Amino acid sequence: MPSVAEEPREGQLVGGRYRLIQPLGAGGMGSVWRATHLGLGVTVAVKFLSQALAGHAEAHARFAREASTAAMVRGRHVVDVLDFGVDELGRP
Repeated sequence: MPSVAEEPREGQLVGGRYRLIQPLGAGGMGSVWRATHLGLGVTVAVKFLSQALAGHAEAHARFAREASTAAMVRGRHVVDVLDFGVDELGRP
């Protein structure tokens, strides 16, 4: 797995299409940021796995399962998962 170069920061472009605006929160697995999807012009939330867990295969697998499971849930009070992957800096 690629090494993680840095923690997310305001103004950073992620994946060529998301501009980070501000952190919304952080927890044991990582952080969630408010961002703008540049192609669609909409506000989105972007979740990152923490630097401390980025080198752990099981944490990557758990992160992937969470994204896949969340993408299957539909409802008025549930966010839609639009994307999942590893960015150009190696952050899930």
